[in-house]
Amino acid sequence: MGTTVGLEATKRCNFTCAHCFVSAGGKPADEMDTDEMKRLIDEMASAGVTTIGWSGGEALIRLDLAELSRFGYERNMIFSLATNGYLSTRERLAPL
Repeated sequence: MGTTVGLEATKRCNFTCAHCFVSAGGKPADEMDTDEMKRLIDEMASAGVTTIGWSGGEALIRLDLAELSRFGYERNMIFSLATNGYLSTRERLAPL
């Protein structure tokens, strides 16, 4: 049996909910870029992680989320997505 990891795709969010611990706003200086995230996904796959749960902030703000998911899928990983749903369009979700 594999391991499941929750991975915060970004701390950014399109909402500013009073109850949420995420501080919405611009892109944090320390946010991982696409290549850094791919290296992390590679490391997790090597360590036996089989499932990644994307979260955030709002994970769909990351324009490379489908690319990152596909990268992991090619390493036999599966993904889930925690979203507020606001950015959920057919075009945005189809590649995921």
